[in-house]
Amino acid sequence: MSLRPHFPRDPRGTRPVARPRSRSRPAATPARVEFRVAPDYSQLMTLRALAEATGLQAGLNTAETIDLGLAVDEAATALMADPAPGSAVRCEVAVDARRVTVRISGVTRAESPFGPGHFGWHILCSLTDRAAVDQAPFDPRSGGYPTVVDFGHQRQRLLRAVR
Repeated sequence: MSLRPHFPRDPRGTRPVARPRSRSRPAATPARVEFRVAPDYSQLMTLRALAEATGLQAGLNTAETIDLGLAVDEAATALMADPAPGSAVRCEVAVDARRVTVRISGVTRAESPFGPGHFGWHILCSLTDRAAVDQAPFDPRSGGYPTVVDFGHQRQRLLRAVR
């Protein structure tokens, strides 16, 4: 009985055969993550880190990951500027082979905290292909305006063979 490892041999049986290696990057793994944080500026780093980690795990490249983090940061900052008491900021990130989509929601005391005239809106629009803000009428039960920021970005196609 031999305890030596077995290596495949070439047809002549003299040398181990090298296994071919893949020359392309692995395909992106789809990911969908949802998390909730307190509407406090101290939570921005946590929110951004979780969004970026989701993107990295799903196979985003460095530029896509940084853009995702910045866009999440801008949208969350607007929702955290004047939050309703007892509310939370909820973030959903979905990444697949073609798109990155994000939905950030919260309840604000201010009407229109994030819109076309807001500087953060210009930053968000420059980082994404599509951005929209939807704000419901004042809800006395939650003490503010339920607000949803949706944005998405077409993934870059950098999957090419390494030669």
